Amino acid sequence: SGSVSDTCGYYYVVTGEGTYNLAAGETLQVAVRFNPPGEGQYECTLETGNDGCTDVYCDGTGSSVIGIPPELPRTVALYQNYPNPFNPTTTIAFSLPEKVTVSLSIYDVDGRLVTTLIDGVLDRGVKEYSWEGINSRGYPVSSGVYFYRLIAGTNVLTRKMVLLK
Repeated sequence: SGSVSDTCGYYYVVTGEGTYNLAAGETLQVAVRFNPPGEGQYECTLETGNDGCTDVYCDGTGSSVIGIPPELPRTVALYQNYPNPFNPTTTIAFSLPEKVTVSLSIYDVDGRLVTTLIDGVLDRGVKEYSWEGINSRGYPVSSGVYFYRLIAGTNVLTRKMVLLK
């Protein structure tokens, strides 16, 4: 038993983050995404345990698509934005297993709609959208915590992000 979390600003756990409890012989698959500040070799630690469990060491050459499954998705998934925290631009990715009506919106910490990035029908696959920290009127928003919500058919998924100026 234990938990999985990331330890650096250019490395994000896409799926598998949080607590786990495995029986003998069971495995946990963890997908990660690198968002390095530039070309080159980068190292991070994926912390995977409590009380004497060893951490999994990983390294690699960064790419903005590492961590998103290359195969067509089987479920709706909303990935952690990257970078996070960000200033002023971040990328939000999600996967769709089928063609579906989608809405991707940004909300402030009080639940007020800031802007909508997409509202329409999309084909299946992995999609990425950028947000430049601009509201629906075209004005920059202030630093703070924001939430992005994906509605895809009957699925509603939300994640948190931080804008730092």
